[in-house]
Amino acid sequence: MKVVHVGLDLVPSSGGSVVSIRDFSRVTNSDVISFTQTAKLKKEVSFIQDTIHIETSSGFLGRHFAWAPEYNRRVAMEAISNADLIVCHILLRYHVHWVSAIAKQRNIPYCVVPHGCLDPYVFSYRSFVKKVWFYLFGRPFLKNAASVIYATEKEKLKSDRYYDGNNTRVIYWPVEGLDLSRRDHARETIRRKHSIASDDKVLIYLGRLHSSKRPVQTITSFAQANVFKTHLLLVGPEETITKQECLGLAEKLGVANVHLVGPVYGKEKDDYLLASDAYISLSLKENFGYTTAEALSAGLPVILSPGNDLADELISLDCGWMLKDNQLETAASAISEFSALSTVQLQKMGMRGRSWALANLEFEKFAEQVRKAATDSIEQFKNAEM
Repeated sequence: MKVVHVGLDLVPSSGGSVVSIRDFSRVTNSDVISFTQTAKLKKEVSFIQDTIHIETSSGFLGRHFAWAPEYNRRVAMEAISNADLIVCHILLRYHVHWVSAIAKQRNIPYCVVPHGCLDPYVFSYRSFVKKVWFYLFGRPFLKNAASVIYATEKEKLKSDRYYDGNNTRVIYWPVEGLDLSRRDHARETIRRKHSIASDDKVLIYLGRLHSSKRPVQTITSFAQANVFKTHLLLVGPEETITKQECLGLAEKLGVANVHLVGPVYGKEKDDYLLASDAYISLSLKENFGYTTAEALSAGLPVILSPGNDLADELISLDCGWMLKDNQLETAASAISEFSALSTVQLQKMGMRGRSWALANLEFEKFAEQVRKAATDSIEQFKNAEM
C-alpha cells in the first residue's frame, strides 16, 4: 500500500499541521508532497525528510491561492500517480484541485484532513470568496472523499455547519510524553537564561506570534492579572505580530516580567515546557493544539480559550482553566488563580492532564487508527468499483 500525503508549506514555521502530517507519513509507506512558497524554501529546511517541494508562484495566484505552474508540478507527478491512496491535508488552496484532478484521472481514492479549515472562524474573514469556493468545489470534494478525518470531536462538531457527511471520523493526533526526569535541569537552565528566580512562577505561551493566536491579548490579560513573582514567556516565531510590538505593549502596560523568546524547536522547546509551571493559549482557533498536548504531556496545567477544541475533552479533569469566553477579564482571573496556587497544587493539576494525554494521545493508538482508515478507504473504493 503506497500512500501519498499532499500539504502546504511543510517547513518548521508552519506550526502544528506539519507535525501531524509528519506523523501520518510515519505510519504508512508514504511520499510527502508540499506546495511551498519559494521564500520559505530559501529560509527553512524541510520539516519532513525527503519531502517533494512544489514551488508556488510568486504572483497573485501563488501568494493567495498557493498555485504552482505546471513545470514545477512535474517533479511530483510520478510519486502521486503511482499511489494507492492520496491524503489531502488542508483545504481552500490550489493543491486541493490538483489532488482532485489526479484522483479522477488515475482512479485513485483520497482522504481529506481539514486541519481546522472548516472552523467557523476561518469563514469569518474573506468569507465571500471562501464560501463560494467551498459550495462550488469544497463540499463535493469532501463528499467524494473516502474519509474526512478530524482531530477532535469538537472540530467535527463545528465543521458540521459546513459538511456533515457520513464519511467522517475522529483520530486524536499523537504526542510523546516528555521525560520529567529532566525537569529540574531544564528549570535551572531556562530560568538562569532569563534571570527568573527559582521560586517564581512561569506561564508559557508557545506558538506563532499571529493575531489568531492572540499574543497581544495574552500580554494584556497578564497585565490585568497584576500578579506577583510570576513571569510570562512568549515562545514562537514572528508572523503577523513582531516581538518588538509585544515588548512595546508590555512596556506600555507597565509589565516587567514578559519575555519574548523567539522560535525554539526540538529539545530546547521541551526544556521551555519543563521549565514552566503552566501553559496558556487564548487562540481563536485550534482544531487540536499540538502545543497544548505537549504541555499536558509535560505535566503542566493549562489555561485554554473556547477556541481550543481540545479543551472540551479536558473539562472534567480539573487539569487547568477551560475559559467560558474570550473576554480578557476571564483570562486575567485564571492567571491570578494560577499565580496564587502552590507549586504542589499546580503539579497535581498537571499530572491529571498528563495522565489523560498518555492514555489518549499514544502514538501506537494513532497509528492503528490511521492504518485502519487507509485500509478501509482503499477497500471501500475497490468495492464501489465492482
